Amino acid sequence: MSNFRRNELLPVIIALAAVIVLGALAYTFLGIGTAKGWVPLPTPAAESGEGTAEPGETEDTGRETETGTQEETEPASAETEPTAPTESREPSIAQIPDSRVNAITSAYSTEVKRLVTGLDFEKDPAGRPVAVNRLLESFQGKDVRVAAYAGGANEKVVSFTFLCDEEYGDTDNVMDILERYGIRASFYVTHYFAAHSPECLRRMISDGHIVGNQSYQAPEGGIAKQSMFSQMSDALNMQTYVRTVFGYNMGRYYFPDGYYSDASVALMSELGYDVRFGSVSYDDKDPEKAFNRDEVLSKLESDLHPGANYCFHTVNEVTVKILEELILYIQAQGYTFAVG
Repeated sequence: MSNFRRNELLPVIIALAAVIVLGALAYTFLGIGTAKGWVPLPTPAAESGEGTAEPGETEDTGRETETGTQEETEPASAETEPTAPTESREPSIAQIPDSRVNAITSAYSTEVKRLVTGLDFEKDPAGRPVAVNRLLESFQGKDVRVAAYAGGANEKVVSFTFLCDEEYGDTDNVMDILERYGIRASFYVTHYFAAHSPECLRRMISDGHIVGNQSYQAPEGGIAKQSMFSQMSDALNMQTYVRTVFGYNMGRYYFPDGYYSDASVALMSELGYDVRFGSVSYDDKDPEKAFNRDEVLSKLESDLHPGANYCFHTVNEVTVKILEELILYIQAQGYTFAVG
């Protein structure tokens, strides 16, 4: 072919090549076609991650995309869910408007008090602590969920409450004893405990115990000394943490170290919590504090009363040493156990 003929065809060849290249680009980037191997532009649903799946993957709906067929998948069996304790009601904890917080502050005293039952306290004829009776009576006739006793007024029922601020290796031992006797208890946790002892908390849930809120910060001197808005924020932060990390929705609240105000109790109730106090305890928060185990056990036995809610910390080894003997004594007096 002459040089003239080649020069004449060259522009035509270049033009045809350009058309082919531009056509391919149009299919690829403008979504004009869906030929095999070319990917159309994503739709808004695809951009958001909804309704799309890569080849070989399966969506939550059970669509298998590798073969293009759709198959319904069986729903997850309830047996695969972790065992959760049964509350008398489904917890519904939520923030309340500022106006409602202010109304509670106006209606109730913000004076910080401390409920101390200890090993020596004034008792009523039934053997119950007078200080606890007065606390409960102060809320009678008011729309506040607060309790301290297990069972009815004269029922021979006892409950155990454990306050978990820190972990020194005794909480699992406590749960071992409870499991041995088929007892479900209440465990109130702080953020420090939950973050540093997650396996303990998971066992509480799987063993069927009640897990409650004992505040996020657990400050020295109690949470009730803080502003009402700070208390609300603290409780909700703890609620969110446990729900997010452990999938558990707490429905009960216990004031750290027994420091509370009437307004604080009303606030926690308004948020949706059942507020709890204990009726028998001893000063076992310090893991280094030495006690005579026989004296402690004898006094705890003498403080047994209908509806007794024994409240312990899980950091002092004396609590673990006396717990089994205390259980046997309580059962021997004809009492049964319930979650207080």
